[in-house]
Amino acid sequence: MADIKLLPTSVSELIAAGEVIDRPASVIKELIENSVDSGATEITAEIQDGGISFLRVTDNGCGIVSEQARTAFLRHATSKVAAAEDLENIHTLGFRGEALASIAAVSKAELLTRRRDSDIGVKLTLHGGQVVSEEDYAGGAGTTVIIRELFYNVPARRKFLKTYGGESAAVGLVFDKQALIHPEVAFKFIRDGKVCRVTGGDGKFYSSVYSVLGREYAENMLPLRGGREGLSVTGFVSAPSFAGNTRRSQFFFVNKRPVKSASLLTALEEGYRHSIMVGKYPACVLAIDISPCDIDVNIHPTKAEVRFSEERTVFELIRGSVRAAISAADTSPTVENLILRDGVNAVNKAPAGGTASAAKSASAFPRPSSSFTAAAPPQFQQRHIFPAASAISAAVTSVTTTLPVAGNPRDDEPSDGALSKLSYVGELFNTFIICGDAETNKFYFIDKHAAHERMKFNLLKQQLKSHSQLLADMLCVTLPADLYVRLTENRA
Repeated sequence: MADIKLLPTSVSELIAAGEVIDRPASVIKELIENSVDSGATEITAEIQDGGISFLRVTDNGCGIVSEQARTAFLRHATSKVAAAEDLENIHTLGFRGEALASIAAVSKAELLTRRRDSDIGVKLTLHGGQVVSEEDYAGGAGTTVIIRELFYNVPARRKFLKTYGGESAAVGLVFDKQALIHPEVAFKFIRDGKVCRVTGGDGKFYSSVYSVLGREYAENMLPLRGGREGLSVTGFVSAPSFAGNTRRSQFFFVNKRPVKSASLLTALEEGYRHSIMVGKYPACVLAIDISPCDIDVNIHPTKAEVRFSEERTVFELIRGSVRAAISAADTSPTVENLILRDGVNAVNKAPAGGTASAAKSASAFPRPSSSFTAAAPPQFQQRHIFPAASAISAAVTSVTTTLPVAGNPRDDEPSDGALSKLSYVGELFNTFIICGDAETNKFYFIDKHAAHERMKFNLLKQQLKSHSQLLADMLCVTLPADLYVRLTENRA
């Protein structure tokens, strides 16, 4: 075994820096959090080449006392923690005193800062964590940190960075999270000389959602609020019809800190159970406020994860609040709106033959067969024969579950002819249409959302067959920052 020895300071600082800073996005996160903690109401972040060659964050916060500028770049130097007891009552974002030291250790850094109550500030230049110059600074009040040639002295880490576009997208995502949760701050993001994001700083949560995620996103969100003593949640969740194919639009914050949490994610999706299709994911921007003594934010080097002392309580609050928001909005189409409106429209537009009698049934609804009335519980009370059944048979994407009363339990979906004989029995969980076939003694659960989407799709196909043409006007599509970068990189 080799001799045990103490690492040189230059080496230990590089190792420590690797725990906190692994890419330009990490730098942006740490610097913006410092700016927020300084009381800034305006923050501008600027990058070039994905933040690898140049990165700058400017704020109008309180600034740093000139005599303390050097100390700010020492490890474990902080203004936010003084005693062990303070760790149980942390209200700031950065508190370890590692950010500036770690960033400076792997870059060429400049600090320009002046306090509002002082006429002269200080400009500090460091290379690899070592001060190379210090001079007076007479610029605006606040702080500016400039980072050049990130990882210039750690080539092993630099070669694992992604392309400029990939790193730009990662920086943009970090910036967006900070802008979302701090509506009281006016943010600006500049990438390669182009202004990409601006928020107003009016203090309204909805305004930040609108500015960062776009109009379509904001207009399809439902307000959410819930809480109990020492714990609250506010924010927005998507209408069930706005669910997407990925979880990329889910943002969770705990005490204004963006976090990843399997428990919070599961609680959100449990709240949508029976409201969205399997394989679809809701969007959300949820801010959880909890007493600092009830969470541990010191379990991850970048504070990206938290641990709750009462995890079940938090889980139940999120799930219940989501369900309440969905229920209050009542955005899911009712059976009448879905079947009578779209079903009858489908009949009216369908070819002649096999649908006329169904169309007439829209105004006179005969009672379904008695085979499906005897055991029907109150919540499944009969209403009328399923109108437009033969038209809908061609529209239904799939029968989610087929439960034959008799016969092979693995029967396939009913044919178009079989569907045309179905009688409408009721609705389950505001999600499934229950239909029955008295001749075969079978009943079916039809996914309402899937059927509705298929109807719209079929109608669109019919319209395109007779009216298809090239777009006369340009179609504008709004993309998330990372997808936009990916598209521009693969434009050819």
